Amino acid sequence: MIRDAGITLNLEKCDFGKPEVKLVGHIVGSGCRKADPERTQAMSEMTRPSTKRELRKFHGAMGYYRDYIPQFGRLAKPLTDLTSKRTPNVLQWGDEQEKAFQSLKAKLCVANTSPGSPFLSPYRCQWHCSWCDPGTEGRIRDRASAGIR
Repeated sequence: MIRDAGITLNLEKCDFGKPEVKLVGHIVGSGCRKADPERTQAMSEMTRPSTKRELRKFHGAMGYYRDYIPQFGRLAKPLTDLTSKRTPNVLQWGDEQEKAFQSLKAKLCVANTSPGSPFLSPYRCQWHCSWCDPGTEGRIRDRASAGIR
C-alpha cells in the first residue's frame, strides 16, 4: 500500500509500535499530548530578556506551548505590552514583568500535559470546489462535534 502510493520509508528513521513518539516539540501518545521535557527544561532555564528581540523570542517559544498554560494571554500580557512599537528597545523591566516571566516558566513546567488535544481527536477533512467561484474553500470539522464516529 505504501509502495503503491509512491512513498519510500527509511526504516532507520521509523518507529513502529511505540506508545509515545516525539513530534515537533511534543510527545504524542497514550491518549494525550505533552510538551517535550527537554524543551521545557531549556525554557525554564532561560534568563530574563533585556531587549525586545530577546523578549519576542521568549514570548514566541512560550506561545508555541500555550495549550499547556491556562490563561496564557492574561499571564503574558505584561510581557506582550513591552513588545509594542512605542516602548524602547532596551526593556524597562519591573515587578509585574518579572512575575509574568517567572509565572509562565513555572506553569509550563508544571502543567505540561494536554488531554483531549485537537491533534488526538478524530478529524475529517472536507474540500469544496465551486465551479462558479475560482477560489477553493476548505474546512476541517471535528468529527465528534459533527456526530461522526
